[in-house]
Amino acid sequence: MDNKVTKKRLSELLSYDWILMIVFSVIIILVWELIYTMGGVRLTTGQQFKYYYDQGISTTTSGEFYALLEKDGVFSYKDKTFSYDVIELDVENLSSDFNVLTTRLSVQEGDIIITESKDNSTEDKPQTIRAKTIVDNCFAYSLDGLLADAKSYLTDNFFKDGLPTENVDFSNLSQLDEQKIKSVFLERMKGDNRFRSEQEKADGIVKETNRIKALMMDVYNFDKFMTYAKEECPQLLYSYKRYQQSYDFATDGTNAKKDYATMLEKEQVKTYGINVEYLTGGKTNPSEYFKMQGSETAEHVVIMAFNFLKHQPHLQFETISFFNTVIKECSNILD
Repeated sequence: MDNKVTKKRLSELLSYDWILMIVFSVIIILVWELIYTMGGVRLTTGQQFKYYYDQGISTTTSGEFYALLEKDGVFSYKDKTFSYDVIELDVENLSSDFNVLTTRLSVQEGDIIITESKDNSTEDKPQTIRAKTIVDNCFAYSLDGLLADAKSYLTDNFFKDGLPTENVDFSNLSQLDEQKIKSVFLERMKGDNRFRSEQEKADGIVKETNRIKALMMDVYNFDKFMTYAKEECPQLLYSYKRYQQSYDFATDGTNAKKDYATMLEKEQVKTYGINVEYLTGGKTNPSEYFKMQGSETAEHVVIMAFNFLKHQPHLQFETISFFNTVIKECSNILD
């Protein structure tokens, strides 16, 4: 038998070994990817909180505002703006050249938008208003609807049996049933890798109880703000009748015009955002965080929320926490 080592045989052996090494390397990568996927936390729609700076809004102070959202001690009743279950905070700047908002929202990627309400129309050339376009075409949440849904979420799921659900004082935390909080938590966290052991579940229940208590106070404060705005300072609220602008700009006699007319009949004027320029008396002037491009003030800047309650029934109301942080920082309404 010829076992002589030749240049040809050595070359063939090395080539074969290299193929094996490549195959083994690919297998190892795939195995680690599988382990990472199985062991990691997959973020749900609500666990990633995302807000947008819309086209036309300056982003020069975006870093300062992001830091405010992550700041400890914003409120006396909780550590930060968001609860423990918001795992990732993200922000995106939108461009008028290629605005991807509708694409993002089609997969429920977004919670808040900072946009503008300035009317740049002239007598000869009417123009659409961006805030109205968002209400007409996107998933804008009326603030009254947001507040009402948050109240229902709390009273329906976590209040003690037999308590009234009308004219509720949401600052009264004794109305909460901690056993209901525990039951809802264990049900919705099934399969969540963060809460496998009994100790992890026990720790999670404590965090969830604190989340619900914090939401109670958030609802109480946001209700206080809405009442103040309606009774004392209506200019704080951005109000609009959905589809009015689309109807006005649709060509007469077209099916689109007729369709918008039909939709308009079912709509009422609602509040869809906060006009931040009218927030006064706080630690920070709102213009330090929000302004249009080329402006030095917060004039015409509106903050709106998106409605994805169906997709994130437990975390939709983190948007109220966002609003409250802005209100608390830029005004004295909640003092």
